[in-house]
Amino acid sequence: MQCEGFSPNSITFISLLQACGTIQAVQKGEELHAEIEKKGYLGTGTILGNAVLDMYAKCGELVKAQRFFNKLGALNVISWTALINGYSQHGHDKEALKTFAWMKRAGFLPNAVTYACVLKACGNIGTSDIGEKIHIDMARRGFIGTGNMLLHSLIDMYAKCGELGKAQEIFDSIVENDVMTWTALISGYCQYGYDQKPLECFEHMKHEGISPTALTFASVLKCCGSIKALDKGEELHADTILMGFLDEDIGLANALVSMYVKCDALMEAQHMFDNLSVRDVVTWSSLIAGFCQHQDIQEALDCLEQMMEGGISPDAMTFICIVQACSGLKEVEKGMELHCELARRELLDDNAVLGNSLVDLYAKCGLLAKAEEVFNMLPSRTLVAWSVLISGYCLHGLDEDALRCFERMKGEFVSPDAVTFAGILGACSSVGAAEKGIEIHSEIYRMRMLGTDTVLSSALVDMYAKCGLLALAKEVFDQLPVQDVVSWSALITGYHDNGHVKEALNCFERMKHQGISPDGVTFICVLDACSSIDAYHSGQMYYEAMSASFGIIPTLEHHTCMAVLYGRAGQLDKSISVIKKTQSCHYPPLWRSFIAACRKWGNMTLGRLAFEHSLQEDT
Repeated sequence: MQCEGFSPNSITFISLLQACGTIQAVQKGEELHAEIEKKGYLGTGTILGNAVLDMYAKCGELVKAQRFFNKLGALNVISWTALINGYSQHGHDKEALKTFAWMKRAGFLPNAVTYACVLKACGNIGTSDIGEKIHIDMARRGFIGTGNMLLHSLIDMYAKCGELGKAQEIFDSIVENDVMTWTALISGYCQYGYDQKPLECFEHMKHEGISPTALTFASVLKCCGSIKALDKGEELHADTILMGFLDEDIGLANALVSMYVKCDALMEAQHMFDNLSVRDVVTWSSLIAGFCQHQDIQEALDCLEQMMEGGISPDAMTFICIVQACSGLKEVEKGMELHCELARRELLDDNAVLGNSLVDLYAKCGLLAKAEEVFNMLPSRTLVAWSVLISGYCLHGLDEDALRCFERMKGEFVSPDAVTFAGILGACSSVGAAEKGIEIHSEIYRMRMLGTDTVLSSALVDMYAKCGLLALAKEVFDQLPVQDVVSWSALITGYHDNGHVKEALNCFERMKHQGISPDGVTFICVLDACSSIDAYHSGQMYYEAMSASFGIIPTLEHHTCMAVLYGRAGQLDKSISVIKKTQSCHYPPLWRSFIAACRKWGNMTLGRLAFEHSLQEDT
């Protein structure tokens, strides 16, 4: 156009700026801005200025957008809305709401688009209180009932904030719902873990003759993944192909890959992935998550390498997934390689979750010095980071270090939660730090956490029991609003370990009488208690009841208890039968206890055989 001697006017520039904003062509947009400035067009009205502002905002150049906004001589509601939309669109939702507040203080009244933008921001950060005030303001100004766009925004905001009752109420008030309002409601139910409700809404929507969009399918597929509804997911996959959505929507393709991964259908996920013409970071991350879920770390790392070779840069969530998998499998060398890559990419500077995952990796693998090193370099040490480090110390028997770390955490004014308290009470139990445990108990009481968390309550019972303070253990136990198998087992173990064996067995009977089913840990304690007082018949009865009445398959520890019990009772044939028919025949200490039983009952023949077997196992 310019080559042929035609000079662009304001209308031309506005169209070009809109195109730049749509395709995120910020460099071209800046060139247009410079040319507009050169021609002096910005002083002719607000429309062109708003177009420049909107271009910067849509391209994510928010600093430039704000700077340009501040220089605009004449502002109107469109100027404010462009800036608010830019902040919200690029994840700066708090800034969007601040700008909205400034706009109102400056005397500008929002329009429908402004309301839609700020409602989206409220939904993104879960501020339903602000969203509700905006809802009231909209109703006062007569915006409710002017069309489904704002009603959709309200449903979406309430649904994202977990206010599903209000979202449903607005939805039900609409005379004729469209696919946008249906999708907003379905997405909300999916987000908050409603298993069947999203699927019911989806079927109801189709029954009313409303065709789903790619976004609707993506939301329902997310639900299928959460509840592992593979058959329904495959049915939806077929529908998306029939409707021609897969060729044009990467978000839907990602939802399908993720659904197959979550349904443990990794082959189908891989097949889906291989047939995609376009893949983005979410597609790759979903497949990598699948390999991590199936504990195939090498395949996940290979996938990561292919992803980077294909020119797609992994984001923090991709790395978090692999680091957490390395942590679970104690693949410390591979984790260290990832650590180097993360440092090279400078991803640890502003991502707390990633840093916490690395601390967890090193702590679980026993490299506590390395865990401390990463911990000390974290830009902000959250409660999660402290809890991970404390758990690492406890896991590897460094209970004194755990207690010191706990004190250091409080010194930095980080308040413990139930998980942290439970972990540190375990450390008190291990080192017999009764005074410290009592102090922590008082702190838990002051923070009103008693009775709110069964794991924490059981940890208190266990701490007092292991420190030999059985009266206090029983007192805490009796005050629990819910006495579950963990708290009962802690009390039973406490009685047993402190020599009150008969009380432990009485406690076990009371537990069963109250309808609490014992677990494998409870039975280890009970069988060992029977063994220590030579309660042969009771032990045999409990041993048989494990699988017959409670469906618990005996483990090495249970078989060991029974072999010792039979040996002490002189039932050497039963003892050796238990040893031989289980994996415990490869456990030398058990043979040595059997030798002691043979010596006690004077059976030199079996004793000699056991001695020879023990020597073979030791070698």
